[in-house]
Amino acid sequence: MKVLRRDEYDDLASLKGGMGWDFWTEEGPIQEVREIISRVRDGGDAAPVVIEEVKWLGLRCSVRLSGGAADLLVDIRLKAGDAGTTVAAAPKPPDASGVVSLLASDETLEGSAAFIVVSRGGAIQAQRLTVVGGG
Repeated sequence: MKVLRRDEYDDLASLKGGMGWDFWTEEGPIQEVREIISRVRDGGDAAPVVIEEVKWLGLRCSVRLSGGAADLLVDIRLKAGDAGTTVAAAPKPPDASGVVSLLASDETLEGSAAFIVVSRGGAIQAQRLTVVGGG
């Protein structure tokens, strides 16, 4: 897998050449691609964050991560990209072993679909669909 660096691509032609993509015929998507690359690689060359395991015990959720860095926050949200839809009492950083325990603060949401969201500086690094309470 080729690692993309946001400073390597100045225009669509260099991006297409570097990626082997030859199906774009307009300049429009280049800014979106740069933003995606920037968000995903914002942590420099740190290993990508992977949500390895999600376990529920009642309304308590235990999440195990691999990769990433110490400046991560883990949250439970109804909409992954909207921090205002948090279900957790508060987002928390993982411990040194990559484990974090979160409490869903609203028992009426048990059985609802939600996302485990891992972010760094507000940028989503990983997300995983789950069911509040494990349903």
